[in-house]
Amino acid sequence: MIDLFQGTHYEIGVQIGRKYHKVIRNYLRCGNLGKTAILDAYYSMVSVYFPQYLEELIGIAHGAHISFTRLFNQVCCEDQSITNGGCTDIITESFVIHTNDELQQLGKDIVIYCIKAPNEPEIICFTTGCIHIQCAINSMGVCFTGNALVGNDCQTKGVPKYIFYRAVTALGSIKSIINLCKKVPRASADNINVSTAKERLNIECSATDLRVHHISEPYIHTNHFIDPHLRQYEASPTLKESTDRLRRAEYLLHKCKDHLTAKSLRSIITDHGYTTHGSSGAICRHGKIATIFAIIINLKTGRITYFDGYPCEGRLLSYRTNFI
Repeated sequence: MIDLFQGTHYEIGVQIGRKYHKVIRNYLRCGNLGKTAILDAYYSMVSVYFPQYLEELIGIAHGAHISFTRLFNQVCCEDQSITNGGCTDIITESFVIHTNDELQQLGKDIVIYCIKAPNEPEIICFTTGCIHIQCAINSMGVCFTGNALVGNDCQTKGVPKYIFYRAVTALGSIKSIINLCKKVPRASADNINVSTAKERLNIECSATDLRVHHISEPYIHTNHFIDPHLRQYEASPTLKESTDRLRRAEYLLHKCKDHLTAKSLRSIITDHGYTTHGSSGAICRHGKIATIFAIIINLKTGRITYFDGYPCEGRLLSYRTNFI
């Protein structure tokens, strides 16, 4: 059963904070404190573009009895420093797949909840620590997944990545998401995959630039820039690992391209890669950086298959929504 939190943005935040205060506090202990001047700049940008999501975060802080400054710092942590994690997304006509790679100890901080705020669709969110939305599906049938990127054009006059993600989850059409990406300044790089039963889209973004790709064939994205124009912004210290993982996933996808089912796609996200390379290209990663959860969303039926832990051995949960 997925918890539903509804009301004003502040009320939703308070409910989340009260319910998951232990998870949130543990998650905050894993973060790094950022520079006050940068946080102040981010706060100003969010106040202008998304004041409702500041209210949501204030509610979470109040509900969990923690410092809002500390919480906001954690929300913005990936905009200030290089991420420790990664992920692999696979988009096909019928399925959206997302694996989430983080520090292994964060596996106990995964929280799934549903929210309903005024003038927004109902949203099922898959989060780390309640505050970092990694993927989501809303009642308008829009499915979102994100991939961490590291660009060389980060800016303080932009909206932090996870606030931006929260805004994307609340939109009801692909067109509105494209408009958002073009109009709202971003603090850092990120990759956004948006899918519905009829259309699929990839929006690859640096902080100051972006490219929109309509997806017609099965598509994979990991944690580096793919678009030739955007490669000038690449600053990932794990470029080889991400490239190897992409190539491995593409190889496995090609092997099952004539029978793309939930079962065949599951074989990709449980793959442990090559055994003869320095970087194995593993999709299911073990070690300090590990795949702490994965999901498969069926765009035709609304069925969500959730892997709690390593996809190769994690506890398998299944949900069915009427969102699609």
